[in-house]
Amino acid sequence: MQVRFTRRGRTGQCQPAADRAIDSYSILPTLLGTKLDKPLREATVHHSGNGSLAIRQGNWVLIDAKSGGVRKEPEWFRRERGYHDAPNDCPGVLYDLSQDLAERRNLYGEHPEVVRRLKTLLEKYKREGRSTPGLAQQNRLAASLLTDAAGRTSE
Repeated sequence: MQVRFTRRGRTGQCQPAADRAIDSYSILPTLLGTKLDKPLREATVHHSGNGSLAIRQGNWVLIDAKSGGVRKEPEWFRRERGYHDAPNDCPGVLYDLSQDLAERRNLYGEHPEVVRRLKTLLEKYKREGRSTPGLAQQNRLAASLLTDAAGRTSE
């Protein structure tokens, strides 16, 4: 979808229609090397194969589940990279990529204000069915995908 709005941006149509490609932004400024005052996106939502969602804003990544992985890396890879399967007593995972690019240290319990901010933004995106400015859209995901790690449906 980014490509569609990048193509449209070349013709001066930079804004997505209110009811289409609701998470698309034109990346034309980036491709042209235009210096921006702020990122194109407020945040980016990631979706795993099992329906879990994660959100990245700046250096912070919040995985709204106990783990982000559906498939595990091979054991030799995990050993070489220093990954370990430490017990996670938190309902989610939070990483600071500026300090931990390999995502090894869960900071969920240490930064409740960041967790709260990112969870609030993720819930807003789910509720509005989009992460771009515009009218709220019906979220087409099955309700079962909009649950937390304990299986509770989001309000």
